[in-house]
Amino acid sequence: MLDPNRKGSVYIIDPTTFSTQMLYTGYQPHGIAVDDVQGLVYVANLNYDTGGPAPHHVSACSGKNGYLTIIDMNTMQLWNKTLADGSSFQYKCELLPFPYFVSVRN
Repeated sequence: MLDPNRKGSVYIIDPTTFSTQMLYTGYQPHGIAVDDVQGLVYVANLNYDTGGPAPHHVSACSGKNGYLTIIDMNTMQLWNKTLADGSSFQYKCELLPFPYFVSVRN
């Protein structure tokens, strides 16, 4: 049974075996970008519907904030950011309400 608090998912397809794996990246995945050099996949999650999770920060635009999650292509799981003290957390970054864009700088 699907979780009613989740809406949308990303499917990972192994091109050699055609096996699939479903990964929940966040509420209403909407866009994807692949970084083959770093081995990361960026997924923009819209979170636009009223039934979606509450934003961490209140939006001045009277909408819900979307957010960005990252998939580690080596583990095929959501990426964990490791800090200098050795602790780690699952990376998630809020975005402004839709429409939005992501600009990545070196």
